[in-house]
Amino acid sequence: MGKSKRIPSRYLLTAIRTDKQGEYVYIIRDGKPVRQSVTTGITGDNSIQILKGLSEGDEIVVSGDVGGTTKSNNRMGPF
Repeated sequence: MGKSKRIPSRYLLTAIRTDKQGEYVYIIRDGKPVRQSVTTGITGDNSIQILKGLSEGDEIVVSGDVGGTTKSNNRMGPF
């Protein structure tokens, strides 16, 4: 298994989203929020394992407008 990353649970409710296409987060790319599919693994009391979809240095949007109409996104990162 390759490297996995963990996100502190306090960010889970707003960072990781799910729809019929699967789990995803928004990351900042070229100054704008971009949808990024992720694969999660083990969820613990204080973290969730990200198996696939994020790279070192990714900034994750944890709240705010992801439609790109404002620059007031709250970010966690770099990952």
